[in-house]
Amino acid sequence: MHMHIHMHIHTVVVTQPQLLQVRCMESQVVVHRVFFASHGPAREHSTGEYMYDVDTSAKALNPKSRAYSPVSSFPPIPQPRSTPVRLQSACVVFLPLRLPPIPRCVHIHRCTGRMAVLRRYYLDQRRLQITTDLAPPGNFLESYQSYLAQVTGFFVVEDAVRTATPDLLSSDSVALLWDAAAGSLRAVLGRALEEALGGGAPASIMLLLKDFMLLVCSALGTRGFVTAPLTELLTNSRLRYHDLLTASVALRVGRALAADPLAEGLQVVSEQQVAELIERLGLPAALESDGTAPVLPYRVPYTASVPKILQAVRGFITDSLDYLQGLLSPWELLPAVLQARDRLLAKTVVDALADHTARLLAADAAAVASTADASLTHGSVGSPFPGRRGPSFHVREVMRMITNAWSLAIAMQALDEWTLLQVRPLGAMAAAAAAAAAAGGGSSSTGAAMPALGTAAAAAGGGGGGFVGLGGDGSTGAVLAALRSVQDGGERGLLRLLASRVEVLVAGARTLNWLPQAPLPQNTSPYAEELLALLKDTFDAAASILPRSSFLFLSRAVVRATGNALMALLKEGVKTYNMFAVERLATDVALLDRFIVGCPVPHLAQEFAEPRQLCALLLSPRVEEVLIPEVRRQRYPSLDLGSLVVILERYREQARVGKEKTGHVSKRTLEAVCKQLRGQMVAGTAVSGLRV
Repeated sequence: MHMHIHMHIHTVVVTQPQLLQVRCMESQVVVHRVFFASHGPAREHSTGEYMYDVDTSAKALNPKSRAYSPVSSFPPIPQPRSTPVRLQSACVVFLPLRLPPIPRCVHIHRCTGRMAVLRRYYLDQRRLQITTDLAPPGNFLESYQSYLAQVTGFFVVEDAVRTATPDLLSSDSVALLWDAAAGSLRAVLGRALEEALGGGAPASIMLLLKDFMLLVCSALGTRGFVTAPLTELLTNSRLRYHDLLTASVALRVGRALAADPLAEGLQVVSEQQVAELIERLGLPAALESDGTAPVLPYRVPYTASVPKILQAVRGFITDSLDYLQGLLSPWELLPAVLQARDRLLAKTVVDALADHTARLLAADAAAVASTADASLTHGSVGSPFPGRRGPSFHVREVMRMITNAWSLAIAMQALDEWTLLQVRPLGAMAAAAAAAAAAGGGSSSTGAAMPALGTAAAAAGGGGGGFVGLGGDGSTGAVLAALRSVQDGGERGLLRLLASRVEVLVAGARTLNWLPQAPLPQNTSPYAEELLALLKDTFDAAASILPRSSFLFLSRAVVRATGNALMALLKEGVKTYNMFAVERLATDVALLDRFIVGCPVPHLAQEFAEPRQLCALLLSPRVEEVLIPEVRRQRYPSLDLGSLVVILERYREQARVGKEKTGHVSKRTLEAVCKQLRGQMVAGTAVSGLRV
């Protein structure tokens, strides 16, 4: 018997999807609510609401009779729930088959030979739908979650459809849809990021977007979709992210330096401060440590801006690590974090320190120049010494900046150890414990292990540029070199400033009488007293503020600059002089020399030897002995023969004071000495005595 079954078949279409957040077992993802509606002339049929499980292909149908109407609006989106996902259908059937909506529709079209039509129509509708879903929102940063959730939900549902009905949607079809969508999505994300970041969006927005994108990639990756284009976009955006972080740190460092008066070192009054500054940040407690902790309260050599800078750098490292996690493999994290950190330190932090120091020095240089102009205009000795009728300078502030750079260099080892602990906590602590055990400490506590982290870093580091401790030859070595350049720049700038002040003071001596007709009182000149006050203040400040190496360099350089200024005074500033003026000069030089000899700086007196030896030669009863090389090497080794000749030529003899002879060396004798000194310099020969 042949049975005829009469059916009304209506083509199944997929209408505009809505979003439904679903927490799946492996991750939280977002899937579509898919609505199936009849397509064709409106007529009344029974409709039903069905339960559809993404992981299960069969659920019972529970029809609820109601009049059919074309789907013009959708019911509200339900609250997030776990699978199964509730799907609504208006698929009209007359066969009493207990199948889910999509398989039933596929079964009907297969039976009627319309499978190709259904497949083509379904794919066309899906392409239109994903094209609509991929259209970027107006304000991407405010609605990126719903946008990405909608795109993700589309492919999660399509994967479920492919699993349930492979005849309707093949793996190749889904892959083609995804490949096209991934390229478009990457372009949309790239443009949105460029526009957002160009508008000055904060780095935290990129971190949130990266986290959500990784969630999207995880949800799609577990379903077989290739998410490499999206992860590559995130990986390539890390430079822009670090640029935003760097700009934020630069702002914090600039504010810290601007708010720091640089008046005195930070005061430590509690054990909590000791734990934070010395133990955690690794900053020095004193300029020279003898191994014992100072007694509270005390002042550290650096100022308040240094801990703030280190905290900003540590925040940068934490934010960098948060962004790179999930994008890089575990063995790539440490080199990447160190590279970003060292670039921040070597450029942003070092440049901020150098610029702040340069501004202080530039203001002082302008003040010194104005003092010099006033001195020349009024013909008086202007005093550039703070508190002595002169303008105020930033000598101590510049010294504080030098010490701050030195303190930051000391703290690099603790920063290295902390960075390693953040990136690889288990490996860092295990390596530190092993190093402590090898050293005989036997303690596995965190406090005991931290000092050993620098030694154990090589064992726990690995990969890329590796991990190096303080004084290493790797990336941290470049940071130390950059911080050392800040110290060197500050020292050179401070030396130029002090040398300029010395020259201004010595230049005031030009107005003195260099051809007195009688012996002068045995009093020191005003410029010499000013020079002595300047040297005392500079040495006292440097000894209490600067690290030992900077103190030694600056002390010797300032004394050398003072000696050179006095020699330049006689060589260029004074046109003529007599022996009475030399006696006054010798008194001034002796005043300065006594202070220099008493300073606790090795070999400091050698830097002031030239003016001292010049005065001794001019006051000597036998000036011609300078022609004997042996005598010259023993008594006058620091004298430059070219300068000596120029100075001797400007000598004017004062033979008598009234009717009494002075006994000063004659002009004729010094002229003969100058002539033979020139001959020695030209020929390179030596003579045993004076030839007249």
